[in-house]
Amino acid sequence: MDRSLPGAVRIPADPLDVTVDFLERLGFRLEEIAPADDPDEALMTGHGLQLRLDRAYRGDAELVLPTGGTLAPGRYVGPARLVVEVTPPRALNISPAAPAFVHTRFAETPFHEGRAGLLYRDLLPSRLGGRWIASHIRAARAGPVEDRVHHHRVRLQLIYCLSGEAELVYEDQGPPFTFRAGDLVLQPPGLRHRVLSANEGFEVVELASPAWHPTSIDHQMVLPSAEPAPDRLRSGQRFLHAVTDSCPAELLAPGVEARDLGLHAASGGVATARVLRFQGAGAAEAREADDLRFVFVIEGSGSIDGADRTALVTHDAVALPPGSFLLTGSPGLRVLEVTSGTRAP
Repeated sequence: MDRSLPGAVRIPADPLDVTVDFLERLGFRLEEIAPADDPDEALMTGHGLQLRLDRAYRGDAELVLPTGGTLAPGRYVGPARLVVEVTPPRALNISPAAPAFVHTRFAETPFHEGRAGLLYRDLLPSRLGGRWIASHIRAARAGPVEDRVHHHRVRLQLIYCLSGEAELVYEDQGPPFTFRAGDLVLQPPGLRHRVLSANEGFEVVELASPAWHPTSIDHQMVLPSAEPAPDRLRSGQRFLHAVTDSCPAELLAPGVEARDLGLHAASGGVATARVLRFQGAGAAEAREADDLRFVFVIEGSGSIDGADRTALVTHDAVALPPGSFLLTGSPGLRVLEVTSGTRAP
């Protein structure tokens, strides 16, 4: 966790969610949690203390101090098993691009509970060297979502709605709005937001870089913002809410339509996103990129044809290395394609 507070007490916390709930009942409050898809560490404050919860830690409670003071980095052991560890805060690591072929089958990857009571399914188990994470997320139940105003320390984060709808509210973007199937949202780094509610069947695909990044709670901000500023830039990016059916259509090949979602301009050139629709049987070249080439099957069936042929069905995902790949589809196939290059800002 990367926080400016002076130090923390590390405590074992397995299961993490039960420990957080217990400490909140005692007056502590959650400040940060990571990673969102399967949290294993958290930071909480209260009663003049800062607690670092670690799901994998099996020792006694110990003090953790940041580097930069008079103590050299390392572990200091005192009497009665008292341990003081001096260590630098965990930095946000943008690892080099490591594109690879990854096929994640819907039938072989179950959902598990992640942050805010949402269910997560891992679409990139390899994390492509730690550079990317992709998740298929669904609401566990209809109604209010156990979310708080929060933000993410990321290079890029986007969400595409597969089905259902949810009420979202974002800093600077005015009142809450309905996020529906076929919509895409780009969340610039540091933009505060909250999921208010979701209906039954709400499902999204989320992509973010880097793979490990913290989610920080903002206990002071009240949303919606009093004074909207919808075009404000953050890290060269602006908020985007794209509606697929309202985006311009392009005929890629006979029977294959593409709708560009406007991500390239909004992200400052970091990534592109488009939805491909196969109105009949057809084939189209996958968009080239030397970092991320990600394809998610919204519905239907088809294949990715490169050196080998890989069959795809609804909710399968595939990441591609550089090279020529042909996406072949049956009538009714719809896919989300997201790309990013190493020369992106």
